[in-house]
Amino acid sequence: MKKFSIIILSLILGLSGCKSKIGNISEVKKQVVFPGVSQGKIYMKYSAKIELFKPVKISSVKIITVENEIPVTDFSITDLKTGKILKNDMEIPAGMFFFNTDLEKTPGLEKDGDYLQINIQNGEKTETFKIAVVKGQPIMHR
Repeated sequence: MKKFSIIILSLILGLSGCKSKIGNISEVKKQVVFPGVSQGKIYMKYSAKIELFKPVKISSVKIITVENEIPVTDFSITDLKTGKILKNDMEIPAGMFFFNTDLEKTPGLEKDGDYLQINIQNGEKTETFKIAVVKGQPIMHR
């Protein structure tokens, strides 16, 4: 019984050390966006909430589907405190942010089971966040 308690305690301590010291990414979701006009294109909107503990730079972003990996070069980062949109290539200070990107709808993006992967660079160290995407309610423009 004593060995079992030691194993459980070491597992709990080991798992608590897996948290990132750079930040956290949460509330990752995708939504189908329908245009308000018949000639408009349907697209997929990906969003996430990012909490940063240190100033960092986003080095790359990917959407990983069951079928392939889609590099994302056009995205926005909004500071939740000030409401300002930050440039993709600038250093992002510590704080709370909203990540957003839009991709043209393809059959692979409609399926469940995709991931948002964000590589964040802090000095010489790069940390990869790979988070499962939750499907949200569709958005219909009028």
